[in-house]
Parts: sequence; structure tokens; C-alpha cells
Amino acid sequence: MDLLHLIALAGFIGALGMTLPMQTISLVNKGAGNMIVALGSLVTGSRKNAITSGLIIHLVSGVGFAILYSFIPTIFKATSLGAFMALGVVAGFFHGFVVSFMLIALVSNLHPLEEFREAGIVTGASHILGHVLYGVITMAMLYFFGINSPA
Repeated sequence: MDLLHLIALAGFIGALGMTLPMQTISLVNKGAGNMIVALGSLVTGSRKNAITSGLIIHLVSGVGFAILYSFIPTIFKATSLGAFMALGVVAGFFHGFVVSFMLIALVSNLHPLEEFREAGIVTGASHILGHVLYGVITMAMLYFFGINSPA
């Protein structure tokens, strides 16, 4: 497999890995904050095809962000699994914080479905946690694939 395919695989696995805990938090929170349905319905305008659309967007985004994440080990001269994972925690936290802020400040007010217009602290925290998990998984995969940077 070439470099780009390995990076894409790392991002795909990272995106899948972050989905499970976020969906679990959504179930505990009685469906509020279901990121796959919320993302899909943001595009479709309804629940119809929202799961399929949301999952595709989420997985493709995971692949795209893995490309950006793949530059981090080179920038910070990481060479060990621990360093890669620590960078994944930091990058994932920052990434999740930005997504949570945008979600709470912007998207929730404009969402076409009323059920997703109330994004609170639990939703924000679940996005931060999910993105930290994405960062750790993606960076660990990049380490195991021997990827320091696509450049």
C-alpha cells in the first residue's frame, strides 16, 4: 500500500473509533447529539438518508484530517509511539474544541432539525472526547504504518 492509502486507512479507522463512544453518549443522552444523524441531516435537511449521508461525510472527513495529522510527527520530531499518541491527544483536543465551539455557537442555531438546535455541554464534551480518541487512534496507526509525513 502506498503512503496516501495508509494515511487514509489510519483516518478511516480513527473516524470509526471515535464514532462508537460518541454514539454511546448520544444514547445515554436520549439521542441528543447523535453526530452522524446531525451531520447528515444538516446536509439533507431531514432525517431521510441522514445516517448514510452523515456516515459518509464523517468517514471522508476522518480521511481528510488524517492527511493534516500526518504532518504533526515531523513538525514535532516525534519518533516513539508515546510521542505520536501524546500528539494525538493534543491535536484531537484542539480539533474537538474547535468543532464543539462551532457546533454550539453556530451550527446548533441554524440546524434544519429542531432536535439538534440545543447543543449543550454534554454534546460539546462528547465531541472533544471523540476527537481526542480520533487523534490517539489515527496517530497510533500512523506510527505503526511507519508514517512521519507525506512530504
